[in-house]
Amino acid sequence: MSSARMARAAALLLVLCAAGPAAASRSPSALWGLAGYGSAGRSLLQDQASCCALVDATATGGTMTCGPSGLVMTVPSVQFAPIAASISVTGKSGNTAALTTTALYGQTCSSRFGAATWGSAGSATTLAVAAGSDTTCTTGTEGTCQGLVNELGPVTNSAIAGRHSCTIRAGDGAVLCSGNNQFGQLGTGTATASTSLVAALVPGSGSGALTGATKIAVGGRPEGSAASGHTCACLSSGEAVCWGMNTFGQVAAAIPTTTTRVARAAYVVTNAAGSTRLAGCKSVAANLNHTMFLTSTGDIYGAGRNGYSELGLGTAAVTNYAAQVPRSSVNGLAAIAISAGKRHTCAVFEDNTIACVGGNGNGQLGRGFASGTASADWGFVSGINDAVDVQCGELSTCVLRKGGKVSCWGLGIAVGNGGATATTPFETLSGGAVSIASGDQHVCALMDDITVQCWCVGWELGGMGLAAGLVGVRLQAALTCVVLGAIAAAASPS
Repeated sequence: MSSARMARAAALLLVLCAAGPAAASRSPSALWGLAGYGSAGRSLLQDQASCCALVDATATGGTMTCGPSGLVMTVPSVQFAPIAASISVTGKSGNTAALTTTALYGQTCSSRFGAATWGSAGSATTLAVAAGSDTTCTTGTEGTCQGLVNELGPVTNSAIAGRHSCTIRAGDGAVLCSGNNQFGQLGTGTATASTSLVAALVPGSGSGALTGATKIAVGGRPEGSAASGHTCACLSSGEAVCWGMNTFGQVAAAIPTTTTRVARAAYVVTNAAGSTRLAGCKSVAANLNHTMFLTSTGDIYGAGRNGYSELGLGTAAVTNYAAQVPRSSVNGLAAIAISAGKRHTCAVFEDNTIACVGGNGNGQLGRGFASGTASADWGFVSGINDAVDVQCGELSTCVLRKGGKVSCWGLGIAVGNGGATATTPFETLSGGAVSIASGDQHVCALMDDITVQCWCVGWELGGMGLAAGLVGVRLQAALTCVVLGAIAAAASPS
């Protein structure tokens, strides 16, 4: 969903209307909601659905909908391209309607678009939106648009943890991060938090920005827990870098765990002496206190906390460098995907099977049972031989399968089966999934019809309450941003 030319949409017009005598002959108080409406961008004072039957609206270059919020024009567009549209509103069945541009909100909800300019052409109100240059789509509510960052190029890869997030900028592979920074997880060389994106610095010294990143991963506890957070990236050179919290060696740079804060990028190494850098980094996964690396040769490496044997090394020893998982422990197979849970790790292999290792208190290893005793041995999940990708939640696992199927197991609220803990694969989606992503206790799948299906703890989707089953979320070919402010009066004949 981050293509530089992806279609976007902006809902740009709302009509406020009221029944009564003709607008020209009645007092201002007859216009419901106008008194006290205040400035553009505030929510309306009444349900406008009754007005829909009183007006006819015609949009050029967009589509119209009418409901409790009034009349909204949605204009599909292409980011970085200008938009031209217009709307005409007339009274129906003897009603009159007048449109004014005096209160129109002059911005769109994404800096992918430039400023909106309202005008008129005959009886129509026109809209012109200049081409934008910023690729960060920022949403707004009730017409208030929040600009979060100015960027130079399209985003290709992003990762979100409970307290910070990072993204890779296309073109130069710069790593841009924002959020909390107690352990230097933003990579700026300081412990100063940032509400806007800041560039991670190169390893060593100096003020140069890190570039050439190809994959990104972030780890850390959810908001409300003790402070934490670390970040890792694969580079175009095949090397990898990490920074942030190092309490358990999860930065994988052979830095002593007594150095708990690593505030700028350090090269990932594969030996305790720190003399050999990781080569061929293809992807990286991170969770609370451990980090997993996958190389172009299909080898798996792990670093960090290992109290549940989640590094897959056959031991429970903390490792402050990227230690290689013996190929013999995974039937000699090369891995093609890797993911890290809170206390477990899972990988997809070249024969499309999947194996997991580590904690199994909620059945997240998929072995048909749950146990407080961790497993130090990789175990292949029965019945899965068509895996494409894997995503581990805090205490659950989901796998994307050929044909767009998704199967999950572990903590029930993240399985999508109604809330019951599952120790073997449950088919959450029977097809249509294109990709999947997991939070701590929720999972979402992008579908081939450009919708999103999620199953979760409801508050992780914005306060919906417990929703352990499927929740449909519509992603139009583009984001829809609502801008309030166009005022029209529809009046009944006297």
